[in-house]
Amino acid sequence: MTGLQFATCLSPVAPDEVRLLAASLGAFGGRYSGAELQAYDPRHQPPGDADHTGDISKSIPVQVPPAFRDFPFAAKVFCAAQAEARAAQAGVPLLVWLDGDTLILQPPQLFDLPPGLDLACRPVHHRLIGPAWGQPLDGFWREVYRVCSVPEERLFCMLTHVEEDPILPYFNAGLLVVRPEAGLLRTWAEAFQRHALAAPFQAFYQRDARYRVFIHQALLAGALLNRLRANQIRVLPADYNYPLHLHHQVPPERQPSRLDDLVTARYDGWQPQPGWRASLPAGPALARWLEDDWLAGSPQSTL
Repeated sequence: MTGLQFATCLSPVAPDEVRLLAASLGAFGGRYSGAELQAYDPRHQPPGDADHTGDISKSIPVQVPPAFRDFPFAAKVFCAAQAEARAAQAGVPLLVWLDGDTLILQPPQLFDLPPGLDLACRPVHHRLIGPAWGQPLDGFWREVYRVCSVPEERLFCMLTHVEEDPILPYFNAGLLVVRPEAGLLRTWAEAFQRHALAAPFQAFYQRDARYRVFIHQALLAGALLNRLRANQIRVLPADYNYPLHLHHQVPPERQPSRLDDLVTARYDGWQPQPGWRASLPAGPALARWLEDDWLAGSPQSTL
């Protein structure tokens, strides 16, 4: 039995993602396959309404405050905080917060955090608005660090997944392993509620729409760096949270030779196209699962 609990946010446009996540965890999770997976629904429906979660008994409704509903990813922030609060109340040792478009392809052993480590995570796929390592901070990140009270000594170098650009800590919000009692995800939600609508950030949104899209992730970095030192963070290797939808952008020398080599993967709408096995083959068991549990019945399936 594992001490991990998994949780995710239901997507209003892709509700079947959670069923696929649950199926992959059950098929390839090894000793984690029996871990609980909870789905949080930000669509304001009451408990017991239509189930979109397959192997999950029901979804848990979460209210997103109206002022934040125009932010593209605000729902994830509030769902993550609710998941952490419930896990803390239940005494769950470790909570794995995943985006719904995740596949578990091997037992994720590095999710088990030893004493002294309070977070496991991956860097962002691309830098985009992220702060470059070794360069002066732009006004946006100066404001993030100011409002989150980030000590300069907490900063360290990470490499983006695709280009391996050196950046200051900028974490991908689609994979976070936390100790619920530490309240890291609730700290994130508090920072988001307190600052996302503030006038300084509104000015950045007007300048570049990407700041509004990724403010949730920027404030995640600020909230975590306020609470954690580098030696409390496990930066997971590249076979975790691997972006299948960006596989063609990853340099060949860093591409996995088989899907089976990955521990967890994100697909974000990716579907195998004709000849997909030539560029990213799968072993027999995984290929069979793709056909039977993932792509069966999909109008985009080409297997």
